[in-house]
Amino acid sequence: HLRKEFAKWLPQWIEHFGVETAEHLNLGYINVLRRDVTPQFFNKEGGLELDKVLRVFSEIPGKHESLEPPYDCRVTVNLGNAPARKLSIRVKDATTPANGVAIKVTLETFPQVSRDGGVSEVLELLDWSHERIIERFEQVFTDEAKVSFTPEAQ
Repeated sequence: HLRKEFAKWLPQWIEHFGVETAEHLNLGYINVLRRDVTPQFFNKEGGLELDKVLRVFSEIPGKHESLEPPYDCRVTVNLGNAPARKLSIRVKDATTPANGVAIKVTLETFPQVSRDGGVSEVLELLDWSHERIIERFEQVFTDEAKVSFTPEAQ
């Protein structure tokens, strides 16, 4: 729903700041999982059962009882095309004394804007980025996790 506002304000921002060229667009979506929001993913001892939430970074080879914070795993993939279009998936510890064990899962894109790319190209890349993030969201999170997510009130 912010796409319309972005299209309205981007040209004005470019003009106001005298932007001659854009090099990259960066778009990221963040999901935070903690016991008070998604208790079904935590065990009795308070540990996060990451394999119930994510299809990535949750299967660590070797014998162990559980994954322990702090978590910090990241991968960046090049989705192709010229100029390059990259997407990053990051699982980072978001534990606080007030909320306890928590993780932040970020899906973020970094597409390059062509040398002569203007407002229309940036808006096309915004749409492309949104679509790629939604595709990866569907692949990264388990079905159980996806049905539990609701937007957090601001």
